[in-house]
Amino acid sequence: MTKYKQTIVVEAELYQPGMEDGIAVSMGVQSFTRPYIVSPDGTMYISPGDWIITMANGERYVCSPDVFETSYELVEGGAK
Repeated sequence: MTKYKQTIVVEAELYQPGMEDGIAVSMGVQSFTRPYIVSPDGTMYISPGDWIITMANGERYVCSPDVFETSYELVEGGAK
C-alpha cells in the first residue's frame, strides 16, 4: 500500500467554557455535566485540555491534546 500525507491549515483553540454547542447532563447514579459540540460525525464530547479544530469549511471537531501535539504545528504568523 502506498502512503500519502496531507497538509492542511486549520484554526484551533484550546477549549474554554462558552465554545461548546451545549452541555449534556446525566442524572443517573453518578450525575455529571459534559460540554459537547455537534460535528458532521455526530456529537463530540469535550474533555479538559481538548482542542477545538475548525476546518476551512467551518466544520468543528474535538481533538485530544496528545493527538493535537503530534499532528499539528504552529503556522508562521499564528498565535499559540
